[in-house]
Amino acid sequence: MSTMSATRVGGVVSRCITVGPWSTDWLSITPPSASNTITLIVPGNPGVVSYYEQFMIELYEHLNRTSAVWAVSHTCHSKTYPTPNSTVDREVEHKIQFIRSHVPHGSQLRLVGHSIGCQMILQVLDELDNVEAIGVANDSFKIDQCYMLFPTIERMKDSPRGRTLWPVLAYCRWLPPFICSCVSIMPNFVKEKLASVILYDGSGVPLLDSVVESFITNVRPDMVRNMLDLAHNELETVVDLDIDAVSRHKSKLVFYYGSNDHWSPVKYKEDLVEKVPGVVAFVCQKNINHAFVVRQAREMASELAIIIKEVEELQGVLDRDG
Repeated sequence: MSTMSATRVGGVVSRCITVGPWSTDWLSITPPSASNTITLIVPGNPGVVSYYEQFMIELYEHLNRTSAVWAVSHTCHSKTYPTPNSTVDREVEHKIQFIRSHVPHGSQLRLVGHSIGCQMILQVLDELDNVEAIGVANDSFKIDQCYMLFPTIERMKDSPRGRTLWPVLAYCRWLPPFICSCVSIMPNFVKEKLASVILYDGSGVPLLDSVVESFITNVRPDMVRNMLDLAHNELETVVDLDIDAVSRHKSKLVFYYGSNDHWSPVKYKEDLVEKVPGVVAFVCQKNINHAFVVRQAREMASELAIIIKEVEELQGVLDRDG
């Protein structure tokens, strides 16, 4: 049974709930008119949903306020009681429990995955019986489409960023939490400066205010340790592309690759479309970065909304003609 508390921040409702045994952060925006469509964001790593707040607001507006927009944290990144030693498999189980317990009966569900969230979605689809009709207390809901942003679904350790980070994740995971324990006691204005340094990307674009606030809140040794532990598990377990899973669900999958993504290079996209004929996969033409939530949430929300509308218009035509 879930316990929750809610506070309103702008149009976003923030809740701390319990899903199974796990403390979970859940952000939601609900349209003023009744809608049975929910767009659920499964985050990357860190799975701190407050980083996605601006993206949610922008996506909600670009979808013309016709869909609820939700985001659910990872178990290891809940701001209240983050659970240590998380794995991709456990996060998949957590997302399934969340969907089954909180998505209302009769809902049309869009999933939006970011980075490792895309791998989680692939596994969720398999667990939920090929996403046809999933029984929930004598009723059902339907997963319509899954939008996979900057997907890390294969060869993570072999990617340029994976090769750089693996030595740290394998041998020095203790060091960043130790440094973080020193940073956590510093005043907030120092943390703000550190956020600019740590999240520097050379673009000259300032950090979003919500990102700075999230950084200050989450510069904690336990959160950083959990982020690194999950990253270590990702690089160990996300190796081969699950061709069977992508093939089974390709009618519901839309992949969006970065043009200069060091986690999931364009070569991975080329290999994907070769291995799974007919799969829908784009390469970003807007120079949006893998970590878009940091500075480019508005641009990514606009781009995603366009893709959603185009895909759903095409699906509507196919349904009418079929």
